[in-house]
Amino acid sequence: MLKEQIPYRNAIKLQSRDLGVNILLVDTIQWLEIHCAGPVHDACTKLRVLVQGSIQSVSSKFSYSSNTLEGTLCQVCTAGVCCRNKAGTSITCTNGDCLPRKIGPRQSCWFIPVERSYEVQKSDLIRLFKDSAAHYMLIGTALDVKVDDLLPIPGAATTNLILVFQRWIDSNKEVSWRKVLQVCDDFPNELGKVKADVEVFLSSDRAPNRF
Repeated sequence: MLKEQIPYRNAIKLQSRDLGVNILLVDTIQWLEIHCAGPVHDACTKLRVLVQGSIQSVSSKFSYSSNTLEGTLCQVCTAGVCCRNKAGTSITCTNGDCLPRKIGPRQSCWFIPVERSYEVQKSDLIRLFKDSAAHYMLIGTALDVKVDDLLPIPGAATTNLILVFQRWIDSNKEVSWRKVLQVCDDFPNELGKVKADVEVFLSSDRAPNRF
């Protein structure tokens, strides 16, 4: 059936026992198709991380760009690929006959970045940043929270870091893992290791399963 629909070069079947999902990767000439069978909705975000990680690990053998991973087969015309707009609010089909439309439940877990999918919890932040507690002033300033009243008392760095994260969460201002990663990117010398730890955490089973 796949061969009749579109020419392809290679196909491989993967199985995730932990997620209970079967995955079929079809290497077409135009794009890489990803077909999933099983309780996809329940494992959606973790499934995407697993699939994208697997693809990126062998990216040297493929000619796909990262943008190629952010598309789904159009459910309207079944002839084009839907891609997210820059604002991340809607999807547009490569088939010009299809009108742009909002991201629906079928596409949300693939298009919404994992760092925006998981709820930010203070306990996770403290665990990930505890070794960098000495940078609480830098972190707080980057998160746009008040830090000038946090005195540099010896041994109080962790306590001050906890207050920084609590104020950030209470502010309800761009509280997301995306923002956390952005802060780490802005200060790679001080928080480069933290970023790596956050990325590992978000792709693990420890990430909060709430959206």
